[in-house]
Amino acid sequence: LDYAMRRRFIEMAAKIKLDSYNMMVPVAETMSSVDYSLMTMIEDPEEGPEDLCDIYVDLYGEIDEHRGRTLIGRDTGFVDLNDMTSGFKNGDLIILAARPSQGKSALAIQLSRYCAELAGMRVLVFSLEMSKKDIATRMLVNELSESFNDIRLGRLSPDSQVRADAAASVLSQIPLVID
Repeated sequence: LDYAMRRRFIEMAAKIKLDSYNMMVPVAETMSSVDYSLMTMIEDPEEGPEDLCDIYVDLYGEIDEHRGRTLIGRDTGFVDLNDMTSGFKNGDLIILAARPSQGKSALAIQLSRYCAELAGMRVLVFSLEMSKKDIATRMLVNELSESFNDIRLGRLSPDSQVRADAAASVLSQIPLVID
């Protein structure tokens, strides 16, 4: 195990070195990669080669533990999605893909909010397409029956403004971080 961990450190250091010299790789991407690699090593330090027999012992233990349950991961807040995934499990990479204007951002934000607010999880939200303020605005849009532009441009009736202020106050208490 100790040698396997050292090999993983050496591989990670080599990748960091290569990425650091490569001017085509943004520094933020290199930092994110380092952070992910370290977190993976911390969360699962025993990752490495394993006998198939041992894998089956663990697998069947999990199957027995989950027998009869419909949800083995985190509740997504969406019944049909829970049925398809059995809930979000640690280590899952969830990718939402669809054509433009199909509701990907709205769904991702609702999933994030549900996990943060109702399941009590600290959630990190990031987007390659939306700014932090746009994500926060989208969360308000999901709470109110106002358009994105009406909220962003301040075109709210006095009643809507009061509801927006109350919603922002509640949303700001959720353990959600936006990058």
